[in-house]
Amino acid sequence: MKYKHIIFDIDGTLIDTRDYYMKELQRLIKEYQGRDVSLEDLRSAFGIPGQDGLREVGFKEEDLERMEEIWSGYVEKSETPIKIFEGVAEILEELSKTRKLGVVTSKNFQEYEDFKKFGLNGFFKQAVIKDDTERHKPFPDPILKYLERAKADKTEALYIGDTLFDMECAQAAGVDCALALWGSAYKPSEVAADYYFKTPSEILEIV
Repeated sequence: MKYKHIIFDIDGTLIDTRDYYMKELQRLIKEYQGRDVSLEDLRSAFGIPGQDGLREVGFKEEDLERMEEIWSGYVEKSETPIKIFEGVAEILEELSKTRKLGVVTSKNFQEYEDFKKFGLNGFFKQAVIKDDTERHKPFPDPILKYLERAKADKTEALYIGDTLFDMECAQAAGVDCALALWGSAYKPSEVAADYYFKTPSEILEIV
């Protein structure tokens, strides 16, 4: 058994939330910075804590709290649908029979509670959220926190995510990583990873 622990990111890996968040960030930038940006331009702001994302797109430090509140208000009223990626639920069920599954996410407590409505959280033995560490992706702290809680060795774990920050987080923690191409805005040539999965079912071929 190569990996005893399979750890997942949530947004862009388990559930398709990219447009849900990024379209509202486009709106925020247009209204408060006066510029038009493409979804491609915003990929570095996705999958990390809100204020970190706002820094990525050029908002000033003193404005971050207010902009995050406005952005959250836009998101709450968004009509963009969120769905589980095809094949994810089935793969989690299969993996859970022989592996320990967990999540490491930039979602805060309330956002993780909202995620539970999709019915996937029952597969996970451990969940590390934004509130659990002082530093977040791409720092290694979230994955190191998972390893500590799960009493797992880094050689026993594989982290699967969709962003550059996910891969950098895993690499800094000394954990193997896989880019979830089914939800990623990145091409394999743009991000270093140990594996590149086109579909969730490909995970089974490795682990």
